Amino acid sequence: MTLRIRLVSIAALSLCAATRPIAAQADPGSPPDTSSAVLPRPAGPALGADRLGIGPIVADTARRPRAIEYSELYYTRLTIHRWASYAELPLFAATWAVGQKLLNQQSSGTYDRHSSLRSTHQALASVLGGLFAVNTVTGVWNLYESRHEPVGRTKRIIHSLLMLTADAGFAYTASTASGARRTTTGVNTHRNAAITSMGIATVSTLMMWLWKN
Repeated sequence: MTLRIRLVSIAALSLCAATRPIAAQADPGSPPDTSSAVLPRPAGPALGADRLGIGPIVADTARRPRAIEYSELYYTRLTIHRWASYAELPLFAATWAVGQKLLNQQSSGTYDRHSSLRSTHQALASVLGGLFAVNTVTGVWNLYESRHEPVGRTKRIIHSLLMLTADAGFAYTASTASGARRTTTGVNTHRNAAITSMGIATVSTLMMWLWKN
């Protein structure tokens, strides 16, 4: 009898222990136990996804500058143009010095038509004309090829306009050469046109040397 009572008591205690957690969870008045609950995963990309390259792709709206490609002939023409510009100022000085001596001879009445000064002046003027022809062709050609290059565009355009103006001035100077041998007015016209054209070309050349982009 005593053994049976003990067995019944053990069975009752086991039953109470087994049903207590169920009752605690079913009680609506008790606060929920979150100690072992699994929290929901936040929506969106995982931490560090953008670093791994698997995050949302953001469109690159910045406009990238377009690369400007030049031909090999562009750099060849540029080299010719640059070296011709180096010879320009010494030719100006030599042509002006010889021309001034001719004018002094005409003013003093000692001018000789067969003087070596005249042939020297004509030779220098011819070389100067050829130099400007080469620089005009190479300069205009390269200006056209670099038309899409924004860097230094203003400088190139101003330089080209000044040089084309000097070209026109030298052409006018050459047309007044015959008149310079006959009258004082012709001499002054020829000299003034030459000096003005040389001045414009010198300013344009120095601008390219000194004006940095």
